Parts: sequence; structure tokens; C-alpha cells
Amino acid sequence: MIRTLLIALLVLASPCATHAQESPFVGEWVMTWDGPDPNDKCPCTGSLSIVTDMSGNGHPLIGEWTGPRGTATLRGTVNLEQNFWGGSYTVDDDRSAYIRKGFFRLELRGRNTLTGSYRLDGSAISFSWSGKRQ
Repeated sequence: MIRTLLIALLVLASPCATHAQESPFVGEWVMTWDGPDPNDKCPCTGSLSIVTDMSGNGHPLIGEWTGPRGTATLRGTVNLEQNFWGGSYTVDDDRSAYIRKGFFRLELRGRNTLTGSYRLDGSAISFSWSGKRQ
């Protein structure tokens, strides 16, 4: 009985039981991408900051993708293997008369490389993007 109680206490007190593992996507990334607007003269570069979303809205990660047309907020889910993150994005201010939004997917290639694509809502054409951890 005492042994069972001690084992239960050890399991409950272990770091694995009390803290969820941080997603390997979390961090600062330097991104390069192709774009839909020829005026952007892509390939474009910018940054992507990914943090754990503590709001409890069902999306484990939230990202801020900053480029020449403003900052996009990314929200999505991560697969069980923790190597794929996909969801939707909205550009907060892209200096245009309409809200730009769409969908994205990113895959980890090792610990320091991202590859994937994004597309505008209502479009069937995807554009590639990739990143390196800062």
C-alpha cells in the first residue's frame, strides 16, 4: 500500500505530469516566401514569431507573420507528431480596402527549418514559404 502511494506521488510530482512539452514550432523564424502581388517583388522576406496560445480557444499556437503588407495573425492546430502546423491567417493591416485572409500549412524539417505554403481565401493557388530559426 505504501509503495503504491509513493509511486503515485512520484508520478504526480514529475515534471512530465505537471508541464506540457513546448511545441517545437515555438520561437522566432526568418521567413522567405513567394507572393500573389507582382508589386511586392517577391521572393519576400520577413519574420514569424510563434508562441503558445494560452487563451484556451482550441488553437495551441498563435503566430505573427510580419512582411511588406503588414502583420498577419496565424492560428491553427498541430498534429500529434508535432511536425505539422496548419490553420488560417488574417492580415491585420495590409494598406488595402479589404481584409486579407487565407490558409497556411507549415512542416518542420529538423529543429531549425520550416517549409510549407499559404493561399488567399477564395483562391486555388498556393504560394510557397520557408523559414530558418533565428
